[in-house]
Amino acid sequence: MSIDVAETEQGYVLCVGLSLEACGEVARLVKDQAVVVAAADTDGARALLASDRPRHGAPEPRGEVARPPTLTLIQRGPLRVDLAVREVSIAGRLLHLSQREFDLLAALASEIERVWSFAELTSRVWNTGYLGAPDVVTSAVKRLRKRLEPGTGLEIASVRGIGYRLMVPA
Repeated sequence: MSIDVAETEQGYVLCVGLSLEACGEVARLVKDQAVVVAAADTDGARALLASDRPRHGAPEPRGEVARPPTLTLIQRGPLRVDLAVREVSIAGRLLHLSQREFDLLAALASEIERVWSFAELTSRVWNTGYLGAPDVVTSAVKRLRKRLEPGTGLEIASVRGIGYRLMVPA
């Protein structure tokens, strides 16, 4: 990748739809020659460009970000999440999950029926700032929903435009 920026002016590099890791790589390549601005999509880029000046650094998640629980075992109805050994079981049957699926379910189970925003889940599960595109979270939720066995009463409910919450039978 070759980036030329005039030495008399500090330029901007606009990264649209890239992960924060990719934006960080661009920032490393341009060093002091330009400010790197990250936007989730073209609408976000237009909003950033229309503002007085772009924000520097990683975007801050909207709202307060929940911190990981200090407990090591979460029991919610038939769901058991053992954080110490990273195992999940439903009604005694072990459920095999990927790292992200486990972290997502652990976050949702830590406070059942609480609505978790896309920004909170992105920060907690992916350890990165939220850029306004919920696709990564939505895809992970779809995969996790497929793994949850029907008939257990466990449901990951969508809260349109906000995020998700875990519903557990009483």
